Amino acid sequence: MKYPSSPLSSGLAAALLCLGAVTLDATVSLPTLFSDHMVLQREIPLPVWGEADPGEKVTVAIAGQIAETTAAEDGKWIVRLQPLSASTTPQQLRVSGEGNELTFTDVLVGDVWVCSGQSNMEFDVEWSYSANEAIPTANNPLIRLIDIPRNAQFKPVSEVPVSWSRCSPEVVKDFSAIGYFFARDIQQSEGIPIGLIGSNWGGTHAQAWIRLGALEANPTLKTYADAYQNVVNNFDARQKRYDEEFLPAWQVKYDAWEKEVAEAKAAGRKPANRKAPWKPLPPLSKRVPSSLYNGMIAPLIPYGIKGVLWYQGEANAKSPGDYQALFSTLIEDWRQQWGEGEFPFLYVQLAAYKQPPTLPDLRDQQTATLSVPNTAMALAIDVGNAGNIHPRNKRTVAKRLALAAQALAYGKDIVYAGPMFASLDIEGNRARIHYTQTGSGLMIDSNPPRKPGEQPASALDHLTGFEIAGADGEFHPAQAMIEGECVVVSSDAVATPAAVRYGWAPAPEVNLYNREGLPAVPFTTAKNP
Repeated sequence: MKYPSSPLSSGLAAALLCLGAVTLDATVSLPTLFSDHMVLQREIPLPVWGEADPGEKVTVAIAGQIAETTAAEDGKWIVRLQPLSASTTPQQLRVSGEGNELTFTDVLVGDVWVCSGQSNMEFDVEWSYSANEAIPTANNPLIRLIDIPRNAQFKPVSEVPVSWSRCSPEVVKDFSAIGYFFARDIQQSEGIPIGLIGSNWGGTHAQAWIRLGALEANPTLKTYADAYQNVVNNFDARQKRYDEEFLPAWQVKYDAWEKEVAEAKAAGRKPANRKAPWKPLPPLSKRVPSSLYNGMIAPLIPYGIKGVLWYQGEANAKSPGDYQALFSTLIEDWRQQWGEGEFPFLYVQLAAYKQPPTLPDLRDQQTATLSVPNTAMALAIDVGNAGNIHPRNKRTVAKRLALAAQALAYGKDIVYAGPMFASLDIEGNRARIHYTQTGSGLMIDSNPPRKPGEQPASALDHLTGFEIAGADGEFHPAQAMIEGECVVVSSDAVATPAAVRYGWAPAPEVNLYNREGLPAVPFTTAKNP
């Protein structure tokens, strides 16, 4: 289980730096992304690549198709197979050179989704409220999973020590809950194999997942590229200080904590501090810009994928001003590096939580990122927990992501998003809010139940979460009512409205939905909220 997060061990980092492709004592090799039980992406020119002796002839065969190439001077080779159709029948992928042949068995063809971000994507099935139902029923050979190890690197690596697994109770309990519930819905609705690549790490910033060249090319984000270079330039001195000062100081604190816990346990009481002191991050860590792109995304490229699921932003919430630039750059650059065009990029807007106060601004930046083509945003505002940054109702969020996938990736004409602010009209002492994505109509509803089988609370008889301000910019709670495709708001404290906002709090109480059960998107019309 990867959750909760912890720093990368120096042993794993060193091993990955030295790791090459799987050779099996052969001249022809492939990255470990190619293994038994894998899912290959359907309906695209499918890349298969690896290494061999320079000039060696390489042959790739699957489903009656044969492709040939010759290894370049550096030993690298790649073929692109003609698009394969989805298949639930296990097949073999054979790759042969002049002196050896590698055979991968139980290979399916379907759709592959990358599940990336921070701890709410990393959050395992066994921690979710749906675990008791999900884990025992997880024997599904048409869903395959692979989890990328945590790995921060200064330079892009080409290999990670992984292998695909068939979905089973034992495997799925430690996998992303968002990813698994999404895959289960899509596999059932589309009837094709689904592969999930989990590449996520709790407490990580968006800039760590972005390629250095992309940061350098964007003037708005160059400070992150400079921060990366600063770490590189001062790495030896920082590493020495880490080894000689930070780690020993932490070890003293840890030993004292461990002793206190043992003494408390022996005395039958609770320790004063039940949490261990946090181990300091090494100079090369998940907080270094581009480090996780290098170690956890670069080695996935160009493995064929259908799209990306993304749940991240908490780590950027204290300084949200450039998040749209970061996130848009990430999406556009990943697409460019994969070379598959504008594949669907589906992401989760951050759930309700008590802090920081800038959380609404981060959500607003996430909403603005919908300007990037072929993206969709699933809301979690109504399934959050003000006291826990990791809400356990992942099932509802995954279902909303699956709806977005059915619309964007699978071409279904369905309502997949909640009401979104379109425009504002001032009518005397009232403000009329026009919405898009109203589906079959607006309605007041209660938040989804937290646990499976739990009955939701009765819906209130009035809308909550709306605020209104006059020219002074001071917001007041508003009375709000639904009129057709609009919401009309007013307050006795505001004679002439100038701005309106909805759900503009870290953990707001909101209850506007469309009749398809999807919550309205928080917004503000104030220029400087």
